[in-house]
Amino acid sequence: MLQIFAVNFDQIYIDELHLAESITHKQSFEDEYAQLKVQLKHLLCNMEMDMLRLSHQKNEPPVDMDVMPSEARDITSQSDRDFRDYVTIRDYVKLLQYIVSLYETARSKTQY
Repeated sequence: MLQIFAVNFDQIYIDELHLAESITHKQSFEDEYAQLKVQLKHLLCNMEMDMLRLSHQKNEPPVDMDVMPSEARDITSQSDRDFRDYVTIRDYVKLLQYIVSLYETARSKTQY
């Protein structure tokens, strides 16, 4: 699931670079995106390690850019892109909250 968000974030990045009007905005956005990408990779690695520790060895196929349909990529309307980006970020935050809740539950059960 997190890998699908990575694909969506890549598309947001591509769209923002095309729309960047000033070098400072572009550089700032590139820095923020790079930080987000590192954090997402870190989270994916940690979760994969935790799943291995729990002997959960479900080998999911790798996610590629095809998980996002072309109609979601080739949006010409700025407001439609903004809505797509909003939904991506909103759902990503919800997923992060769920992951935190899972870890808190697991931690509380191991403390007994």
